Amino acid sequence: MQVEKYYNEQGDVAVLYSPSYGAGWSTWTTGDEEFMMFDKTLVQYALDAVEEGAVVAYMKTKGVEAYTGGWKDIRVEFLPKGTQFIIEEYDGNESISILDKIKFNVA
Repeated sequence: MQVEKYYNEQGDVAVLYSPSYGAGWSTWTTGDEEFMMFDKTLVQYALDAVEEGAVVAYMKTKGVEAYTGGWKDIRVEFLPKGTQFIIEEYDGNESISILDKIKFNVA
């Protein structure tokens, strides 16, 4: 599925994630991670604080069935276009790690 991304006025890309413990957002789905992270309509819903029921209904129109428990704490992070990142998850708590800021240790 081609995902249309949301860009702010500066040209940064919106990324959705759920930083609270209990349920992840994009990390708790299989196969639809890009949609869950970037979809333009989902981002607008997050910015407008739309209720979870409307989110589920929208996702069904796109053929996406995923656990949406992380929606209650959904956040939007804007990253410069082209930024390489991963969303890490522990016990539902998601965080964004940017490649350029990760310090690797050498044995």
